[in-house]
Amino acid sequence: SADDLQDLADDAPDPLTSWATTWLMQHPKASLEEMLEASTERTYSGNPHETFFTGSGAHVFANFEREEDGEIMDLHEAFRKSVNLVFIRVMRDIVNYTIAQGTHTKEELMSGDDEQARQSYLERFADNEGSVFLNRYIGDYIDLTPDAMMEKVVGHSHKGATARTILFRSIRPQASYQEFAAFMAKHPLHEELSEARLEQLYHDYPIERYNLSDRSYIAGINPMELWLVSYLQTNPHASRRAILEVSQPVRIESYAWLFHPNLKHAQDTRIRIMLEEDAFARIQKRWARLGYPFDHLVPSLATAIGSSADRPGALAELIGIILNEGMRRPTVRFESLAFGQGTPYETLLEHDDDQQAEQVLAPAITHVVKNIMSEVVENGTAKRVKGVYKDASGQLLAIGGKTGTGDQRYDEFAAGGRLISSRVMNRTGTFVFYIGDHFFGTITAHVAGDDAADYKFTSALSAQMLKALQPILEPIVNGTEATAQSNVAPQPAQP
Repeated sequence: SADDLQDLADDAPDPLTSWATTWLMQHPKASLEEMLEASTERTYSGNPHETFFTGSGAHVFANFEREEDGEIMDLHEAFRKSVNLVFIRVMRDIVNYTIAQGTHTKEELMSGDDEQARQSYLERFADNEGSVFLNRYIGDYIDLTPDAMMEKVVGHSHKGATARTILFRSIRPQASYQEFAAFMAKHPLHEELSEARLEQLYHDYPIERYNLSDRSYIAGINPMELWLVSYLQTNPHASRRAILEVSQPVRIESYAWLFHPNLKHAQDTRIRIMLEEDAFARIQKRWARLGYPFDHLVPSLATAIGSSADRPGALAELIGIILNEGMRRPTVRFESLAFGQGTPYETLLEHDDDQQAEQVLAPAITHVVKNIMSEVVENGTAKRVKGVYKDASGQLLAIGGKTGTGDQRYDEFAAGGRLISSRVMNRTGTFVFYIGDHFFGTITAHVAGDDAADYKFTSALSAQMLKALQPILEPIVNGTEATAQSNVAPQPAQP
C-alpha cells in the first residue's frame, strides 16, 4: 500500500531501497519491466576525484577517457561508453543494499547502541586478520629448528635489554636463568649488563607480567609471530591446521587493544571492512548462479571493473542466460562420441537429455539488459559491428554486446601517495556478444607479462575481430552452412 511504501521510504537504509520505494509510490500500477527500465535512467557521476572506502582501505579509480570525468549520465550512456566510475558507484549501491538486507544495518552498528553485535564483528575481524598474519608466519617458521626460530625472531625484534628479555621469556618461559644469561651473551647489546642487572631482568619480566599484546609491543614484533615461535618451541611438528585451530582465542586476545571503549573510530573502520566482506560473500552466491566461475569475490568496489577476474566461457554463459530469458541451460560440447566402430568394443556415448534448465533471472531483467547491450552496438563502444551480420533472407540480425578493456598494473606507492614504480602485468580487450536469437560468445585479446607494456589496444580490437570473422560465422549463424555443404559436388582426392 501507499502507506507501507511511505514507511519503507522514510526508513530506507540504502539508496536503492529509497529509489525503489519512492518510484513505486509514484507508479503504483507499473510492471516489473517498466520499473527496471526506469532504474536504468538513474544518473551517476563519472567524477574520479572521490575517495572510496573499500577493500580494507581508501581507494581512487580512473576512467579510460578524461572527457567522461565531469559528466553526469544515466546507465544507458554509461553502459554504451563503459565508464568506470559509474560502475564503481553502481557497485557501491549494490553493496550497501546487500548490507542493509543483513541482520544489522550499517547505521545500527555505527551508532554503538548494540554493543553485543559490535563485539561480534570486532572478534571476527581480529580472528580473520590474525589468521592472515599467522598463515604468513607459519610459512616462515614451520620448517626451522627451535634454535633457528629463535635466531630468526631476534633479528626482527627491538634491541633493548627489556625487549630482549621479554622476547626470551615469552618464547621460553620455563628456561632457567643460566639459559637466559647464555642467550643474552650470544646477542650482545650496546650497553654492558652486569650480573646483577641480568638477574633483575630475568626476575622482573616473567611471561605472566604482561599480556600478549603488550609483550609483542615491547619486543617490537607482531603478536602472532611471538605466539607462534613460542608454540613451535614445544610443538615443533604441529600441522598448519592444528596451529590455526589452537590459536583462535589467541588471535582475538592479540587484538585486545581494539576493544577499548575509547577507540570507536578504529572499531567502526574494522566493522565497515567486515560488513563489506560479508556483502561480497552474498553477492558471490548470486553471481555463481549466473555462471561466475570462482568461489570468491575480491571484497572491493573494484570488482565492478574486473578486479575479481572472469573467464571467457563464463561471460558467454551469462549472455546465454540473457538470450534465453533468464534460463541457465546445460552446456553440451558434444552431441555424441563413438569409439571402436565396427569392432566388438564399439561404444557410443551420448549426452544426458535429462539435464534440467534452471530459471536464474526474471525474464524482465533479461529484456532490459538485452536492450542496453544492443545500444553498445548501435551507438557505443562496439559500433563497428553494427549491420555486419544478416540472416538467410538478407535481413540484418540484431547484435548486442558489452566491451571491456583491462590494463592490469602492479603499482608501488610511497608515503603521501607518490608512485614509486609501476609494472605492467597484462592487457586484455574483451567483447561479449549475441547475434540474433540463438548465437552468443566472447572474443578476448590478451597479452601477458612485461610484453603488455608495448600494447595499447582496447576492446575495440575484439569487436573488430568479430567483424572480420563475418565471412566464416555468418553461414553458421543464418543456417546456410549446412545447405552450402550439401550442394557441394564430391571432388577427387588431390595428391
